[in-house]
Amino acid sequence: MDAKSADRNRRGFRLPSLTGPVFAKELRVSARRRRSFALRLGYLLLLTVFVGLVWLGSFRTAVAGGSLAARASRMSEAGKLIIVTIVWFQFCTTQVIAVVLLSTAIGGELSRRTLGVLMSTPIRSFQIVMGKLLSGLWQLLVLIASSLPLLLLVRVFGGVPWDFVLSGLAITLASMLFVASVSLLFSIGSGRAHVAMLRTVIVVGLLYGLLPWGAWGLIGQMRLLPAADVTSAVMQVNPPGALAAATGRVIAPGWAGALSVSWPLHCAMVLGASAAVLAVCVVRVRRAALRQASGEAGRPGRRRRAAGGRGRVRRVVGPPVLWRELRAPMFPSRLRGLIVVAVMALILGATYAAGARHKVLADPDTHVTYVLIFTSLGVLGTAVMSATGIAVEREARCWPLLMATALSDTQVLLGKAAGALRRALPFWGLLAGHLALFTLTGFLHPLAWLHLGLLVGAVMALLTGTGLYFSARLGRPAAAAVANVALAIAVWVVLPVLGFLSVAVSGGDRETANALISANPVAQAVVVVEPAVGAKAAHAGELRYHWLWGSAGAGRTTWLMLASLGGHGLVGLMFAWRAERWFRKRMF
Repeated sequence: MDAKSADRNRRGFRLPSLTGPVFAKELRVSARRRRSFALRLGYLLLLTVFVGLVWLGSFRTAVAGGSLAARASRMSEAGKLIIVTIVWFQFCTTQVIAVVLLSTAIGGELSRRTLGVLMSTPIRSFQIVMGKLLSGLWQLLVLIASSLPLLLLVRVFGGVPWDFVLSGLAITLASMLFVASVSLLFSIGSGRAHVAMLRTVIVVGLLYGLLPWGAWGLIGQMRLLPAADVTSAVMQVNPPGALAAATGRVIAPGWAGALSVSWPLHCAMVLGASAAVLAVCVVRVRRAALRQASGEAGRPGRRRRAAGGRGRVRRVVGPPVLWRELRAPMFPSRLRGLIVVAVMALILGATYAAGARHKVLADPDTHVTYVLIFTSLGVLGTAVMSATGIAVEREARCWPLLMATALSDTQVLLGKAAGALRRALPFWGLLAGHLALFTLTGFLHPLAWLHLGLLVGAVMALLTGTGLYFSARLGRPAAAAVANVALAIAVWVVLPVLGFLSVAVSGGDRETANALISANPVAQAVVVVEPAVGAKAAHAGELRYHWLWGSAGAGRTTWLMLASLGGHGLVGLMFAWRAERWFRKRMF
């Protein structure tokens, strides 16, 4: 081998040759964006608040009386709880941020029509994919590195082995890479960031939650393996399960000792899955870039249908914006929609069959778990879809044309609101199907329909109003969707948790914290579903609903749900009114 070949081989394994100039360009761009600094500041502030409240509560318990040795042992328990909180905080937040950051990686290049230009340079498709991926992961690594000093500081109290810190960090990094790869893959197939984010969340939710536990139910139903082996196998391939097993070895060693979960093997499997997804990304990036470089705007089959088909011209009846929004297709492809529905029905059917085999369908906890999953999916879908209607029009440069018509702002607002509600309905279909199935089979009381219907109405009223406001105010679909989801998390998750932790630390009045938690739609779903399980023949007056502040009957619970619907609807109307005021202030 001559000197030139050896030098070429050495350069092939260097990072610049793997990522090309894309990585350096993305780092320079992200370093000049204000949102990068805002992201780091918000991450550190939220981490500090959570850890500070947990620390205060644990410190209060640790120093409350007893001998010096007893207080020292309780301090180690406090350090253990704080480290577990930090590890799980990193695991959850970094994956959410990875979905947001990578959802515009390739889609932005496609929408700006610059991906085809990149293919005319010596840059390879592999370098484009790796440059985009590593530039997004670099920001996440900065966030994780900023919390490492806190882990080292709390580790001084003892009680936590280094094993857990290393395993938690490795599982977080591996799962973060996998989620980022999936988000990057969906950003290639869609030029819209909110669509890529939503698809990534649904797929990751299926892979993390429904699919592994559905397989666990089927294997347990067929009794091919002992229950402990089945649980270990599910946790071995599931990132939250693997981290839960590692946490159990610290918090409850007896429970985790029965499970054989190897975190190095788990990380190796997740990294292998990430490599497979990235290989698909490289192929799809090359195809998309060549298609754009040759001047082809869409897929060949779709272009042929558009060129050869003669569609029937439909007459516009009624308000034009409302007419258009109500006749827009629910799914970009009917075949994809049918495939998604069939796969989800198959997985749900498997879990229902496993529940019937183990005779747990009459257990309130089973239905509460299903309703929690379906309600969370509905909230997420409503928050994303309601925040994209106006922003998509503005991004396509159609909004100034719409504002130049004779339509009033109120007509446009009502049409966009109706379209947002219609696009959000499929995400509530799983909840409606579950209620219909188990109400007809006698497992649920029909009153659950009324209460959950009021809950869904409250969620859709609030998130539609806030989504319209952010869509009109920010002007970009991805930014509007992220802002709407962040508002929902802040109001329904962060505020109740902070209120509960502050009450636990100060020992003050719990009424405010209970009210904040009771306003959470997920908490409301738990309250209204639990008494309705197995009470189909019962009279409505016999049902008792257990709220945090006490027990209530069906009548009072109905009035509370109506009041929640009215309050959320009023706030949603206020945001919608503010959105209308922004229609003509920001046209582009």
